[in-house]
Amino acid sequence: MKLVAKASPQAAAAIAASDAPPGNTAVLTIVPGFTTQPGVPNPAGNHGFYLLKDDAEIAFAKGGFRAPHGMAILNAMNSECEKKTQECKIAVSSIIADSATAVKTDADGKATMPPVPPGVYYLFGIGKYEGQALMWNLKVQIKAGPNSVILEKRNGTLIDH
Repeated sequence: MKLVAKASPQAAAAIAASDAPPGNTAVLTIVPGFTTQPGVPNPAGNHGFYLLKDDAEIAFAKGGFRAPHGMAILNAMNSECEKKTQECKIAVSSIIADSATAVKTDADGKATMPPVPPGVYYLFGIGKYEGQALMWNLKVQIKAGPNSVILEKRNGTLIDH
């Protein structure tokens, strides 16, 4: 699944217009926790990551994306996006609408999010690990100033096909 690499104009405007006092912003740096061989892509590299206001499953529900009965919502999203369906567009729109900000990681899986007000967010993104989709939907408490999160296989979820 490919998500847009930037926050929506609405999300960017919300950040700019936030009522956080100057100097009371938080910045999250994504750090890859994978050791890769030269020439092997980092699982977190070159992917869009979103700082969501809600857990991804809540964001999907708020945006109108529903999984078929008996199927996990993240598996349903991955399946729909592999087929490039209209339902995939709804899922992607749901994530973008719930984003406080977004960023695309570099080839090594590193990136720094634009500043946001301190608070609780969910870092959402999908990478590739050994040929499978690896999804992160991590609850993060971001305090004023610099913060970081390490993306590893153990804090992600492999999505079955």
